[in-house]
Order: sequence, then structure tokens, then C-alpha cells
Amino acid sequence: MNRSVDLAELDLSELESTLADRGIERFHARQLYRWIYRRGVTDFNVMTNLGRALRARFSESFAISTPRVVADEQSTDGTRKFVLELTDRKRIESVFIPDTPSMTFCISTQVGCAMGCGFCLTGKMGLVRNLTAGEIAGQVRVLAAATRAEWQGSRRRVVSDDDERRQRDRSAQRRSNERGHRNDCNASAHTFPSICRCTVVVVSAINCGT
Repeated sequence: MNRSVDLAELDLSELESTLADRGIERFHARQLYRWIYRRGVTDFNVMTNLGRALRARFSESFAISTPRVVADEQSTDGTRKFVLELTDRKRIESVFIPDTPSMTFCISTQVGCAMGCGFCLTGKMGLVRNLTAGEIAGQVRVLAAATRAEWQGSRRRVVSDDDERRQRDRSAQRRSNERGHRNDCNASAHTFPSICRCTVVVVSAINCGT
């Protein structure tokens, strides 16, 4: 069957309507939406809270387009530049900047650039087209997956520091109360979503000056 509907281009209400038109309960749209936009999952077979038959039906009827990584370059300061290819073979660039308070994704909104700067390769291309909402969101999914170890490690370090501070406070409180026993306190276990909570900066085009 031809995959005529790209779910990556639908908001929640459009997704609900698309499923309802096919006789599928609307609540499945919310499940799909969470898989795509909270967990970054685009493989229907991984969406385990959907029935097997429904997953097979989705796989046959729908697509979830996501930019493909063509190149991943890392500088000495840890900044990573990604060249991404869209479904029409056009290419864009996205950047992950770890050396910021909350880590930063810089994502493109256009193929090419209308500024026409003579020193910039992207500017010399001219404006080819604007990106769709799905292509913009897709960049975040790609960067979140590619840099997961880095931003999760940073979150865990913050959590670990907080746990250590709380331990010290509890120890001081126990000493002040002159308790005669020792309470061992282990660091709490934390789970993190696959789609990261990095800062996302939206720019028209990346690669200026190169």
C-alpha cells in the first residue's frame, strides 16, 4: 500500500482525525504522538502499547519521515555539526552545542538562504524552500538520539550533585539530633525521556561563513 500520509507532518488534532477517518479509535493518536514527540520513536514495531495488528496496519499505511544523517563533524570544544538529508534529497545542517548552561540544538528552518552573502556557501545557494513543521521537528529527534549520551550524562551529573547535597544535609541533621545509628543513603535512581530537554534555537540557515 502506498504510504500517502506522513504522520510527522500532523499535529495531534490532525492525527486524531486521520485515524478516525480510518475507523481507528482517537486515543491511539495520543499514544502515537507520545511515541514520536516524547520518546523520539519512529518505528511502529517498537510502540509496544499498541496491539500487534494495529502496529502492522500503521506500518503499511503510514510513514514517519525523519532526516537522515549524512555527516557528523565534531570540533575540539565538543560542538557537533550534522549534515542531514531530507526525503527530497535536499540537505540542511543542524548543530549541537554542549558548552551552554542547558545544552543547545541549533536547527534550520530553510534549505538555502535568501540573504545572498558572497562569503557564505549557503547564501550563494539562494533560498531553495522553507522546511515543513515535520522536517523542523525531525531535526530535534535526530540530534536528541545522536547526542543522548552527552545530555543524559549532564543531567545525571546535576542529579548526582543534588543527591550529594541532600545527603550532607541529612547527615548534619542526624548529627544535630544526636542519633545513635547510621542511615545509609544511596543515590536515587532516575529515568530520563529519550527526547531531551535541551534548549532549541531555531535559525533560518546554518553554515554561514564557510
